[in-house]
Amino acid sequence: MEMSSAPKFVFKDSVKVPKSLLEGLPCRLSFDNGATLSKILYVTSDSTDSSNSAAVLNFVTVAKSDFQAAMRWIAKQPGCQQQERQHLGDSLVKMTGVNFAYQDLMKETFNANCEHVIELLTQVRGCHWMVTNLPDEQAFLPAMEPDPLFQLKLDNPLMANIMEKFKIDGADTAAQFPAILVCLGSGSMISVLDAEGKMSSFHFCLFGGKSLQGMARLMIGTSSYDELMALAEKGDRANVDLLVREVIASDPASPYGQFNGDIPMMHFGKAAEDRLSRDGARKEDVARSLVSLFCANLLGSLISISTLTKVPKVYFGGNFFLNPLARREFENAKCLLMQMGAGFQHRFLRNAGHLGAVGALVATNADAGAYLKFA
Repeated sequence: MEMSSAPKFVFKDSVKVPKSLLEGLPCRLSFDNGATLSKILYVTSDSTDSSNSAAVLNFVTVAKSDFQAAMRWIAKQPGCQQQERQHLGDSLVKMTGVNFAYQDLMKETFNANCEHVIELLTQVRGCHWMVTNLPDEQAFLPAMEPDPLFQLKLDNPLMANIMEKFKIDGADTAAQFPAILVCLGSGSMISVLDAEGKMSSFHFCLFGGKSLQGMARLMIGTSSYDELMALAEKGDRANVDLLVREVIASDPASPYGQFNGDIPMMHFGKAAEDRLSRDGARKEDVARSLVSLFCANLLGSLISISTLTKVPKVYFGGNFFLNPLARREFENAKCLLMQMGAGFQHRFLRNAGHLGAVGALVATNADAGAYLKFA
């Protein structure tokens, strides 16, 4: 059989699940169209399973411009042929996100109707389904250590008092839920989910991925996520940020003097004090500080939300943290600010960008009344 040429994938992964998890679902294909990327989930049989009791969740991400080519490629895959469709249903494709003009494409390619599911609902349901149904190695990325420079423990009465104020008493850190869900892509949304995975409150964070890309384009000449991360990997924040020893030089008795003096403390602080000109700044250093600033800003919001809601667990969805550098910079910021109360536990979802696609697969708009507080 002639195969359609594959589009350029931004991300590709697959996990095997018991077919019983998908029983009763009218859909085997779903997608989430964002402002920049299209996240697609399609289900196939497991060709290595002689008992026919397993299915494969296939996760692919492409640029929006490649969406139609990706759908036609999926339709040509062996596990997606007509004879393979019957046990999972082939009359419906479900979608979420933006740009709904794909009814004709779904009819032409899969002989299926297209149904839109509320985006916030799909993220809430997708997170709960993945966390509760998948084993850890399928649900989450491996834990990442912060850089050695940020691994410190302070012994100071002032810091101890600050940490005590932010302490979450009586929280069950072993339970999967309640939890705070962060969806960080082109935009950003923060939801608090209760013990049953239902949204109990919703919070805005206006500094999202698209804003970061815009700042990167103005500051270093690229809005490409991959280019930004590649530059940042080679950068040194010490060249653009004010360091601890530079901040407290005039006050040696400061309690912050217990921090390693080489820790970058104030993003772009050298530029603010005329120690660094625009022409004298390396793109790599600016990129590193920009990524770190983005993570630190998000962390500040999460400290407040976790403290106010008494929820000690955070799950990260969306595509921003797919790059290891982004996750490491978040760990650096949290390790440093943990001295000031960032005591929540957090985990990065493995297929974080596909929360919406997973949620669209398993949810219907009729679920909104139960799962969205304001619906």
